[in-house]
Amino acid sequence: RSQSEVKIAKVLDNRGILFLAAAKIRLSTESHRQTREVDFLILHQGRWGILEVDGPHHQHAQQADQWRDARFRDQGIAVSRFPADQCYRHPDQVVDSFLAALLQQPPTPAAPHIE
Repeated sequence: RSQSEVKIAKVLDNRGILFLAAAKIRLSTESHRQTREVDFLILHQGRWGILEVDGPHHQHAQQADQWRDARFRDQGIAVSRFPADQCYRHPDQVVDSFLAALLQQPPTPAAPHIE
């Protein structure tokens, strides 16, 4: 992982926030199922969110990123993107901003209980 991602992971860990790093997620698209990797999948106060650390390579993939982010939002998972430099220099502020935005979202609906 990048040093920017390591700094974000340390802040999340120090705050006791439940997260998965480099999580591979299966999702439905218009034509078939696909696997997509996200930097951080976070559960906070009943809300799922994805925090992405965007390095220089993301400048060339903006359209693909927007398409993928829309698929996650369709499933009720908020997506926030932050520049890698900001994550490296101010990881606490990035996490604060992410959590504040996440709390503006409605809670993620609970999955049905099956016995």
